[in-house]
Amino acid sequence: MNNNISIKKILEDFIEIVVKPDLFNNSFTEDKIIYNEFSLQHELAKFLERKLPENYLVQFEKPIGGGKARKKECDIVIKKKGETHHKIAIELKFPTKNSPIKKFFKFLEDIKFMEEIGQQEEFDETYCFVVASHIYHDANAKYNFRSLNDNNGIKRKYYEMFRVHDGKKIYIKNFNGEVGNIYPEKVREKDKNKKQYQPIKLKDKYETEWIKISKEYKYYILKVK
Repeated sequence: MNNNISIKKILEDFIEIVVKPDLFNNSFTEDKIIYNEFSLQHELAKFLERKLPENYLVQFEKPIGGGKARKKECDIVIKKKGETHHKIAIELKFPTKNSPIKKFFKFLEDIKFMEEIGQQEEFDETYCFVVASHIYHDANAKYNFRSLNDNNGIKRKYYEMFRVHDGKKIYIKNFNGEVGNIYPEKVREKDKNKKQYQPIKLKDKYETEWIKISKEYKYYILKVK
């Protein structure tokens, strides 16, 4: 990958040039271009295509072959045309305010996924990119995780670590245990699919910070590899 290309800088520019004006300055709802996670992904891909040299490809929902990765498709893959190596992977999240417990699990799942595909030699860099409301980044938000009464409060610790408790930084790490099925029993009983998630145990520790977009929203960029 071209050493002069900074994906982190491009993502920061995307927030300032596209996300911030659209989400928070565009008063006419029908004119908004970012309204869910897919639209964020679509606008980011268009922005990347404008910013990257012409000999680069930006691929949506790219199938990731081989290995034992928990997911089979990556949100965005960046590569040079005609090359099979030196790729960059980006997983992004723009969660709604519904079911935050499940969404926090997805944050962890994306980090684990970026660890897994980062082990494939064709990937040079992997990133997690999250834009979220205060429920996800503010330790004082009303939503709490008291329902997560698992042994030693492991699940609660995992989700609370994504919220800022002191300053801006968050520290993502393993605790003594793995996060498996994220549903509290009562929720799982009501879930028609009774979906079970594979346990997550991260290979490394990470540090990043939530950056302010508005009073309500912040974002973080986490370079996993």
